[in-house]
Amino acid sequence: MMGQNAHTLNILVEGGADYDFFDQKLRKKFEKKYKRVNIILYAKQLKGIKEESTVPDRQMFLKSLDDEIRKKISPQKSELFNWFNPALGDYILVADMDTFKDLNSRKRSIMKCLPNLNSERIGFAIICIESWYAAGQQWEDRNLLYAKLYDRNPDEINKNHFIEFAIGELGESDWDLRSDMLKHWDISVALSSSPSFSIFWSTFVKPVL
Repeated sequence: MMGQNAHTLNILVEGGADYDFFDQKLRKKFEKKYKRVNIILYAKQLKGIKEESTVPDRQMFLKSLDDEIRKKISPQKSELFNWFNPALGDYILVADMDTFKDLNSRKRSIMKCLPNLNSERIGFAIICIESWYAAGQQWEDRNLLYAKLYDRNPDEINKNHFIEFAIGELGESDWDLRSDMLKHWDISVALSSSPSFSIFWSTFVKPVL
């Protein structure tokens, strides 16, 4: 790891769904090494909301990281820019692939916006974090309706699939669906069914255990 403050890890995530996943399922894993683990909602910071006052807004879908930076502020003036200072600790920036077809292109787009970011500290949930929620489900033990969502490769699930399934099939909000999935989420299932989560785990989580 790279930070001068080796007791702190800052995990930068886009929105409420990402926050809940890392807070409930991965925070304790990282706390095996770090005394302090901060989960920071970076897209809200880019909208001018201070980190300490944020409450995850699960109904607001945010624009891509690079669009937010280009339209709102220059990287040098962003609070986000400061989180990549090694003196503040180690960091991981978690991003979606958005419309990019490969990881290298997506990394280059982020690095254009945040040139002081170490590209090796970027982790990808591929299309969206909801794919990791779905990846950890023991579907055969659950309501058969879930099979309609699981017909897809977990890494191919996007937010629209998730919302359409929650409202159209279950008659509930996407937040309710995510909450239910977190209660039943199994890390061993996620590792075997989602290549992107497996890569993230082996790159960032396994080394600290």
